[in-house]
Amino acid sequence: MSSRRPTSGGFRGAGGVISCRVMTSRRSVLLVILIFLANAGLLLVREQQVTGDPWNFPVDDAWIHMTFARNLAFGLGFGVNPGEPVAASTSVSWALWLAVLHRAVAGFGMRAVVFAVKGSGVLLAVVAIIGAMRLLKRFIDDDTDRAVAGLLLIFSYPLAWGALSGMEVALCAACAIWALDYQVSACGDSPGPRDREISIACWSLAFLARPENVLLLGLALLIFLAHERESRLRLAGRLLLIAGLCVVPFVLFHAEIAGQPFPHTFTSKMTPRALPRAIVEMPAAEAMRAVAGSVLDHLRVGVEFLLLESPFVGLLYLAAPFLAWKTGFGRSAPPALSAGMAMAWIALPLLAVSVGILTGSMYYTVHHGRYIPQTILMAAFCGIAGFHRFWNATGRSRWIVLPLLFSLVFALDRQVELAEDHARECDIIRRIHVSLGKWLNELPKGLTVALNDIGGMAYFGGQRIIDLEGLASPETNSWRRQGRIDLFLERVKPDLLIIFPGWFPEIASRPEIFRPIFIRTVEENITGGGNVKAVYRMPWSRGLPDPWPALPPSGLPTDVPVPPLPERHE
Repeated sequence: MSSRRPTSGGFRGAGGVISCRVMTSRRSVLLVILIFLANAGLLLVREQQVTGDPWNFPVDDAWIHMTFARNLAFGLGFGVNPGEPVAASTSVSWALWLAVLHRAVAGFGMRAVVFAVKGSGVLLAVVAIIGAMRLLKRFIDDDTDRAVAGLLLIFSYPLAWGALSGMEVALCAACAIWALDYQVSACGDSPGPRDREISIACWSLAFLARPENVLLLGLALLIFLAHERESRLRLAGRLLLIAGLCVVPFVLFHAEIAGQPFPHTFTSKMTPRALPRAIVEMPAAEAMRAVAGSVLDHLRVGVEFLLLESPFVGLLYLAAPFLAWKTGFGRSAPPALSAGMAMAWIALPLLAVSVGILTGSMYYTVHHGRYIPQTILMAAFCGIAGFHRFWNATGRSRWIVLPLLFSLVFALDRQVELAEDHARECDIIRRIHVSLGKWLNELPKGLTVALNDIGGMAYFGGQRIIDLEGLASPETNSWRRQGRIDLFLERVKPDLLIIFPGWFPEIASRPEIFRPIFIRTVEENITGGGNVKAVYRMPWSRGLPDPWPALPPSGLPTDVPVPPLPERHE
C-alpha cells in the first residue's frame, strides 16, 4: 500500500470520519476489473486447451438452471419435465434471467446461449467489483491503497470461477455488495435521500438469488428501523413494501407449486443432523449433539474456506473485532454504521450456522464456495477496511509489504490452480452428463429415466426424468432416507436408471434386477459423485433399442434441444 497519508475523507487516525458520498476513482476500479478479466480469460484459455472449446460449465447444477430456463422460455413450465412445474430451483431470479437469455438468443444456437450465460456471469462480476470498490472508497481514501485493497478483496473468493460457472454466484455477490454499499451510505454522515430504500431493494434481490439471504435482509431492516427516531412507522411501511415485492411472490409461488413457502431443495438436502429431522428421528440428547456437531462443522468450514483461499485476508477477518476496538471504531462511527459493519462481519458465521441447522449437510463450501460468495466478500471487506484504519492509526508501517507480496504470489498460484480445476471440472461434466444426455436423446421418445443428477441429462436427454435426489421428485425423499430406493424403483418402474452406484448400495446388492448395460468412467471426478456412472436397463422395460446406440461425442449440439410438451388426455 502507498506510504502517502490521505488528505481527505476515509479513516483519519483513530477517530476517523467516514465520508459516505463518494465517486469511485476510475483508475483503481479499471485496474481491478482488468486484472479480474485477465483472470477469467486464463480460465477460459485453460478450458479451451482441455476440452477443445469454451462452451462448458464446471458443475452439473448449471445445467439444472438451464433446464428450468429452457422449459420456461419455450412454454413448457417451470420445471425439469415439460408440463410438470416443481420448486427445485434455489435461485428463482437466476433461472428467470437464463429464461430471458434462452428466449433472446436460442435462435442463434446452443453456443450462443452458453456464451450469453457466461457473459452474464462476467458482467455481473464486474458489477460486483464496481460495488466493492465504491464500498472500499468509503473507508480508504488513497487511490493506490484502494487498488491494492480491491485486489485483496476479489482474490479472497474465486470470483472468476463463479462468473463462468453458469450458476448464480456473481448475481448473488453483486446484489449483496451493492446492498451493503447503500446500507453503509445510509448509515453514514451524509446519506442519500433513498439509500435505505435502495439497500433494502438490493438485499431483497439477493434473497431471490439465494434464499438464505433473507436473514441479511431481516437484519438490515432491523438496523434501519432501530436507528430511525422521527418517522419509524412510515419508514417501516416503505421498506417492508419494497421487501414484500420480492418476498411475497417468492412465498406464494412456492406455496402453490410445493405446498411450502420455500424450495424442495431445503427438505431434500436435509441430513439426519438437520434440526427438523433430528427432532423427529432422534432422542432429544442425541438430536442436540447431532445438530451441535453440524453447526460447528459448518462454522469451521466457512472460516477455513476464507483462510485457505486468502490466508492474509482470512486473518484480517478474524482480527477485525479487535482492530475495531483498538482504533475506537465503535465510539467514532454512527451507531447504525457500527451495526451494519457488525452485520457484514457476522454474515459468514450466521449463514453457515443457519444452513447447518436447517440442512445438516457437509457441503456448505462445495465447488469453490458457490453458495457463499456474498458472505466471503463481506467478511474480506470487513477485515481489509478494519486493518486499513488500524494501519493508518499506527503510522502506516512498511512491514505491510511482506504480507502483501505473499498475498500476491499466493493469489497468482491459486488462480493457476483454479484454472486447472475449472478446466478439469468442465471436461468431467461434458464427458459424463452432457454425453449421456445426448445419448438419451437418441433413444425412442417417451421413456422414463431415473437419475441422481438432473442437469445435463435432463437438458439434452429429451426424456421424462425421475429425480432420485428429491429436488424435482420430492416423493423419493422418504425412500432414499430409508435406504430403499430399489423398492421405489420397483414401484414406479422407470425404463432406465442412471446413477453413481456408490450412492445407492441397495441397488448394487440386487444384481438379479439391477444390472448395468454399460458404465461411463473418469479417472478422477473432482466435481464429486464418483468415478463411475452406470446405466441400467430395468427388467420390466419395453420398446428399448437393440443394439444400443453408441455414446455420442460430448460436444454441444448445434441447436438448443427443446422437448415437446406432452399431450394431455382428458
